[in-house]
Amino acid sequence: MLNDSLIFMAGITALTFGANMLVTHSSRIATHFNIKPFIIGITIIAFGTSAPELVVSLSAAIKGTNSIALGNIIGSNIANIGFILGASALMSPMLVEASVLKREVMIMIGATLLLYLLSLDGIISRLDGIILFTGIVAFTYYCIKNGSSSTSDDDLDKKAVDDKIVFSSTMLIVGLTLLIIGAHYMVQSAVSIAESFGVSKMFIGLTMVAIGTSLPEFAATTAAIIQKKGDMGIGNVVGSNIFNILLVLGAVSIVNPIPVDVDLLYLEYPMMVVFSLLLFLFGYTEKKYSRREGAFLILCYCAFILFLYYK
Repeated sequence: MLNDSLIFMAGITALTFGANMLVTHSSRIATHFNIKPFIIGITIIAFGTSAPELVVSLSAAIKGTNSIALGNIIGSNIANIGFILGASALMSPMLVEASVLKREVMIMIGATLLLYLLSLDGIISRLDGIILFTGIVAFTYYCIKNGSSSTSDDDLDKKAVDDKIVFSSTMLIVGLTLLIIGAHYMVQSAVSIAESFGVSKMFIGLTMVAIGTSLPEFAATTAAIIQKKGDMGIGNVVGSNIFNILLVLGAVSIVNPIPVDVDLLYLEYPMMVVFSLLLFLFGYTEKKYSRREGAFLILCYCAFILFLYYK
């Protein structure tokens, strides 16, 4: 048990460091290509912080432990709003633009509802995966089309810029390697811990693995707040949830169709929808996420975890 716990923590550490490297150097490369800060948050950083979910879920799918893959995504999306955004709003109120609520947040809600509908037949099939994956391709195209910035690197020394891109690309590879190694040991130890305690693998996926793979989102959002870039932090949470559903579950179900436990359709799926709607509602009513709303989101998340444990 002690060894499994240490391996699990080592896996989380590797995932976190790997994701942070991925986020940092993806952002630097994106800046060279003149992409707006919010778009960086909702695409590059969101993809980087969703990479742990992607690697963990693909690893779980290959190993045949699909309950962890699905539970990880549902739990991570709920944690991103209830825990990550809630804690971030507690630290500092976060302003949100009306255009973001009308477009990107609505896309997130639409992706969540689409996943719910595709799961009603008890399985996320390869065809469902193709539908989801097509959605992420369309979303990425939409972001690229609307994400160009007026800034330019034309005045910078070309060799210096090229050197920075080479260095950042190298760090991306190192970060990805850490993600793969961390994911392997994290899934392996999570299954062992679940079996030792007699706790279901789904619960482990919804809690321990989900929170562990959401730590990069927390780090990125916290950094954005500290740098007075709350819009990038919000973009990270919204974009991460979109990528988790469309990219991660899309890719995983193409590799290996995911059976859906009917119990999920009555609690976990509805809770994912409820948290997504709360994100829209709080932003729509006050055009910001206040400390009071942050505290409410955290309380709701804690209540959700306690209910999962005792049900």
